[in-house]
Amino acid sequence: MLWTWRAPEAVQKKLLLESMLAVAEAAAGLGRRYADRVRELRQACSDARRAEELARIGTVLGQVPALPARTFHEAVQSLWFAHVINTWEDGINANSLGRLDQILYPYYAADLQAGRMTREEAGELLCCLWLKLYRDYDVQQVALGGTDAEGHDATNDLTYLMIEVTEALDFVRCLSVRLHRESPEG
Repeated sequence: MLWTWRAPEAVQKKLLLESMLAVAEAAAGLGRRYADRVRELRQACSDARRAEELARIGTVLGQVPALPARTFHEAVQSLWFAHVINTWEDGINANSLGRLDQILYPYYAADLQAGRMTREEAGELLCCLWLKLYRDYDVQQVALGGTDAEGHDATNDLTYLMIEVTEALDFVRCLSVRLHRESPEG
């Protein structure tokens, strides 16, 4: 059979791709609106420290979600945008954000190694994310630890930092730690 765009499966694939593009464009637009608002706030800000913080936020929003994250801050912000967009589609519902220590670790490690961020600054960003996730939602599952695809321990420094942040905030929505025979005790 000759493949054609008129075949039912081709039409479905085309509609799916068009829908995905519309969502991606909407997400980029959302990021631009946030960036515009941060610029307005910065222009009206008389506190130098807050203005610098708004400048950093503006730089992050200039990158994500329209473009790929390059830093830990950008990755956390991009994750938040993805979560917000998901809740628009699915409502306030039980969602899994996945294995955030695995998803965010490459950005975290690269920023620490390059001196762009300290562990404490990463912890502050995670506190902000945890607080936002705690708002109105029933369950926002985060899984930590476990093993990689080859069965090796996947625990890393970000795993521990996420646990520390959760303990420091003194609340838990839904955080699970994957244990296995080789899980570290510390």
